[in-house]
Amino acid sequence: MLGLLTWSFNLLNLKMFPTAKNPLFYFNSFLQQVGEVGLLFFETFKNLFKKPWEKRIFIQQLEEIGVRSLPVVSLTAAFGGLVFGLQTYLGFHRYIGPGSETYGGPVISLGLSKELIPILVGLMVSGRVGSAIAAEIGTMKITEQIDALFSLGANPTRYLVVPRTLASLIMLPCLTIYGDIIGMAAGFFYNTYIMGVNRILYIRNTLLYMELWDIMSGLIKAAVFGVIIALIGCWQGLRTEGGAEGVGRATTRAVVIASILILIVNFFSQHGPPFGSLIMIRIVDLHKSFGQKKVLQGVNLKLKHGETLVIIGQSGCGKSVLLKHIIGLLKPDRGKILVDGVDITNLKDDELHKITKRFGMLFQGTALFDSMTVGQNVGFGLERYTDFPQEEIKELVKENLAKVGLIGIESLMPYELSGGMKKRVGLARAIAYRPDIMLYDEPSTGIDPIRADAINDLVIRMKKELKVATLIITHDMVSAYKVADRIGMLYAGQIIEMGSPEEIKNSNNQVVQQFIHGRAEGPIKNW
Repeated sequence: MLGLLTWSFNLLNLKMFPTAKNPLFYFNSFLQQVGEVGLLFFETFKNLFKKPWEKRIFIQQLEEIGVRSLPVVSLTAAFGGLVFGLQTYLGFHRYIGPGSETYGGPVISLGLSKELIPILVGLMVSGRVGSAIAAEIGTMKITEQIDALFSLGANPTRYLVVPRTLASLIMLPCLTIYGDIIGMAAGFFYNTYIMGVNRILYIRNTLLYMELWDIMSGLIKAAVFGVIIALIGCWQGLRTEGGAEGVGRATTRAVVIASILILIVNFFSQHGPPFGSLIMIRIVDLHKSFGQKKVLQGVNLKLKHGETLVIIGQSGCGKSVLLKHIIGLLKPDRGKILVDGVDITNLKDDELHKITKRFGMLFQGTALFDSMTVGQNVGFGLERYTDFPQEEIKELVKENLAKVGLIGIESLMPYELSGGMKKRVGLARAIAYRPDIMLYDEPSTGIDPIRADAINDLVIRMKKELKVATLIITHDMVSAYKVADRIGMLYAGQIIEMGSPEEIKNSNNQVVQQFIHGRAEGPIKNW
């Protein structure tokens, strides 16, 4: 097919354009080059499993690509980590405030391991190794050494390309791991030793937010970059023409093409928009019945990253049932609940707990443990899911209680607290483990309007400070209008209206209008 396209465009060039400098010529040339690289990749993969294996050349290339690249990778990763650490510190300090710099740890570590180090290693190795491969093979081409390989029965792809590609595939991830360590250490050094950020909290936040996949995704990209660097270098070397000048051109093209491809592949390898998937929770056609009573009858909704979605509805309409499905306390009769793309409806308990640890939930009745003190309630998750020493957990408990305006009450029991204080302690417990998604079940119920408004202010502040997606269920319209980015109304087991607070206020749906204005007369009769 590629040959047919090439022949067709050659024919068109000859008949329609006497000169080579026209759009079809360049397009034809592009197709030829894509075909050459594709064929080289296929030949390399095919010869990868054929004997004889060139072990000597393979070991030489491991040393050339890996060991001899350590100095340039060390310098690049160290200064990359220092610069990234500096900018991260300034960003947190300037735009979030003093004390927030401890959260620079996960930002630096994630940014380096997933993006910056794989890219920098790829570009540096492309400049050092890709050019060397193109120059070496290009020189062999113009001095007829590759022709000599043919005459001696050696396959040039198996002899030259396979060992270099395999060595590059292996060594780029190894160099990336090494670069990750150097870069993270440099960022840690700058923030903690130069700028005075608390070392324990910096490490704690880094370990709390880092996951194995964050590192693995960077290593997978590095392996792909390694294949690109070796293949492009070999391809340019094998097509070298024109003596020393041709070798120079091939070397330059190898570096430029490989570098551009690395940047392009990196862009298209992204899992999604910044901060992960834009849709944090997606509920699809959710059904739930208790006996003959149908509670949820096809609920569909999306919770986006960083937004506050409020679900309103009359008492007993299924709002709390919906929330319990999201955290895995109930299983649906039908439908899907996707949390960051993972369907949790059929997960086993251990797998489900890995997902639900990303949630923080404020229950309607606060659900504080009666037998525990306030400090023990707030530190419950930290004691179970972290290896932090007790002194550090106590400091974190104080820190989270202070965030909700409570100081010096760690030793009190829940029965000694007012309703508003219990709500705030429940919120401190919910945010202690640094959730990605906050869930609130009737946060303003059972407290007076002044305390309810204080809770609303806390909800807004927690969203801004923690950068979390927030889902609230309530029938308090004053609260809904104040905190919501979007409001959805649950009625007869379905979301019948969804929109901004202004759109809900101006809705033409008579059910919505009756509910938001609290009228007894209207289509809602089952009250």
